[in-house]
Amino acid sequence: MKERLCYWWQFESLKANKTLDSVNKNSAKLRGNYKLVEGIKGSALKFDGFTSYLECNAKSFPKSFGSEGFTLEAWIALGSYPWNWCPILDHHHYPKKGYYFGVDDEGQIVFYLATELDENQWQGVTSETSLDLRRWYHIVGVFDPTLGVSIYIDGKESGNASIAGKFVSAPELSIMMGKHRKKAKPTNPVQDINLGAHFPLEIFLDGILDEVRIYDQSIDIISINNKFKGYGGSEKKKIVPPISIRKLPSVQDKIGEFRAYYTKLEYYDEWDSLWRMGPYADVVVNFDENPCKLIFWRGTNYIPCWVTENELWYTNEFNETWTSKNAGCCEPMSDKHCRHSHVRIIENNKARILIHWRHALIDVQYNLARIDKTTGWGDWSDEVHIIYPDGIAVRKITLYSSQPRAPHEYQESILVLSPGTSPDDAINLEALYLINMKGDIQEYSWAEEVPDYLDKPDGANIELINLKSNFKPFIIISDSPISKRKTHPIFRCFNADIDSGVSHFPWWNHWPVASIPSDGRKTKTADKASHTSLSNIVDWASYEETPNSITKLMLTGLTDKDPKELLQIAKSWLYPPELVLRDSHLIYKGYDPSDRAYIIELNQRLKLRSDISFSILANEDSPIYNPCIILKNCESKNLRLIINGEILKKDKDYRLG
Repeated sequence: MKERLCYWWQFESLKANKTLDSVNKNSAKLRGNYKLVEGIKGSALKFDGFTSYLECNAKSFPKSFGSEGFTLEAWIALGSYPWNWCPILDHHHYPKKGYYFGVDDEGQIVFYLATELDENQWQGVTSETSLDLRRWYHIVGVFDPTLGVSIYIDGKESGNASIAGKFVSAPELSIMMGKHRKKAKPTNPVQDINLGAHFPLEIFLDGILDEVRIYDQSIDIISINNKFKGYGGSEKKKIVPPISIRKLPSVQDKIGEFRAYYTKLEYYDEWDSLWRMGPYADVVVNFDENPCKLIFWRGTNYIPCWVTENELWYTNEFNETWTSKNAGCCEPMSDKHCRHSHVRIIENNKARILIHWRHALIDVQYNLARIDKTTGWGDWSDEVHIIYPDGIAVRKITLYSSQPRAPHEYQESILVLSPGTSPDDAINLEALYLINMKGDIQEYSWAEEVPDYLDKPDGANIELINLKSNFKPFIIISDSPISKRKTHPIFRCFNADIDSGVSHFPWWNHWPVASIPSDGRKTKTADKASHTSLSNIVDWASYEETPNSITKLMLTGLTDKDPKELLQIAKSWLYPPELVLRDSHLIYKGYDPSDRAYIIELNQRLKLRSDISFSILANEDSPIYNPCIILKNCESKNLRLIINGEILKKDKDYRLG
């Protein structure tokens, strides 16, 4: 029987944002950031997943289209799965007319249509298998009025269903390819909180289409197999489609100079092209004594991330809050375009680096939290990161608010995951250690079940995250009482949104890099960048408080040392040894934990040959660990350091900046 081919898009050429159907020479309009790439046969059309789609009129359909069945055919390669159903061919007015042939949020092919039997209910089938990413597939959807609907993948049936009633076509509608006809909500919202913070958006195809055809007849399995083989079949599937493997940005200088610098980190072309920023968009801190990084990247909304030697990304979160007037969480995760999130380098020398990150606490609709009726100001946060060459930083967090004592969060232990990586790929099941100032250590395991409480050892104030890396994130906070009733820091396990059949840990992909208006989308697949959380510190003692602000401190970084060494670092910071001056022209201002430094001020300008003499009285309870001395009013650039009579070598034994 002669094939009744209605449309055939080969994508061999484009002109003035249009491409022609090879059967009728109808012109289809192309929108957004699309491009022609190498396909199964000649060229193919690559959709960027954010802006691009094709739309064509349906005037070439016969009036009787579908009365004897119809067949839809295409070659497809996916870069990621869509946030909801996305069409390969969409010619429908849900649920009354037409058909829908596309891919769902887990990579399964969907084929549904409308019938006269029930204008309020679609009928159809979803494929039994999912498509892998970055692989070519030949997909076919067949509707036969007698047999129903079937889906074929690479010549093999992958699902079928009977259909009751006569198919109802939609000749007045255009055909759409690569974009859902109407906005839709992303699937898998977090259900237990913030039901309003999950809004509809345009759903676009992230992938490549080639050799797309529509037939006004049902085609049998033999013909489908012949079509698959006719294109080269299994041999063609060996062709790698031009879709890059995606991973969070990689910085090449593994161990180099201790420095901070502006740059523009790349993710993948289609995502990168969305950003209206120049070459100084991001900030990287590089270390010269370990292969780790601290990165402030627009893809995380500048939320600072420590990056291990094997490129696992970790962050201690940010200020976050919730109000009855906002849609869900108010946090920098919601600032998808970095409208209110900014980072800058303040100090950058061989001895230390100071980075300032400022962000607003906003919901996904860009509404500020707790707006003051008089001033119009909402909640804002300043973070200053004072970073030293030993890979340890002070994180100084200041929340500015008209209601600073209302519920706010300051810390959550979050792992940021590249596409292709699940939480279990990156975290050991013995995932977390808590340590107190006595040196007691408690291991917490996720192997059997999620821990209910993180309440041991008593008075814990040190946390170590057991990633599958040599260098592991740590946190040290004050062990001082929070209040009369709260005598020590409070840690809590993050045990919500866990699907034990998928991962031992919670798993979401509404952040990073995603531009969807959602503050919570659970995921089962590693097709996109994603994140997981282990714990959060509910509260710990503040460093400073005013009527409109609260400042908290933490010491953080990455370590490859034994957990007990963290105790020495904690003691040196929280209980620093006494410094005793020996010179009258010096004023000792004390130890400032927000600088991790002793502060000495000169009451007269230091002359070239003047000496600064002091002793640090360390002991077991107050040890020395890479001490920092800040000399105020010191003009000399040629200082040298002598300890117990030994002249130390600059840049090797000590840093000056």
